[in-house]
Amino acid sequence: MKSLFKNKFFEVNVDMERKYAETIFFATTVDMSEEDYKAAMLKGVELFNLFAEDSINKAMDDYRNFFVVVTPDLQDWVAQQTSQMKYTQQMRVANIVSHDMIVNLAIEQTLEEAEKSNAADFAIKYFDNPEEAQKWLFEGQS
Repeated sequence: MKSLFKNKFFEVNVDMERKYAETIFFATTVDMSEEDYKAAMLKGVELFNLFAEDSINKAMDDYRNFFVVVTPDLQDWVAQQTSQMKYTQQMRVANIVSHDMIVNLAIEQTLEEAEKSNAADFAIKYFDNPEEAQKWLFEGQS
């Protein structure tokens, strides 16, 4: 696993052999402004597109320490930005959910909007722990 990016709010790691990327949010997101959130999303799009030619087709986003409430306007903005992402095949996305129901709802709505704005074939599933998520992401692979 190689670290691609890390700041005070999140980190992005990738395993090119397994065609897998993960984003882990930190508890410091409690202090994340809308501008910080937008910058994080733009960095995610940039990193994803950087590795699109390598056919990354599995991603895990760990929201257990994500404390940003994403407003409907911000959800629309995210959908517009993620429509710039390049997908080469079906994408499996496992989300480790927050313990905050309002945050979870905002995350689900944001991902639904992002999925609608992309032509990619997504399989999105929500989990309580990373082990279950990884099992689902890699099932059927040796």
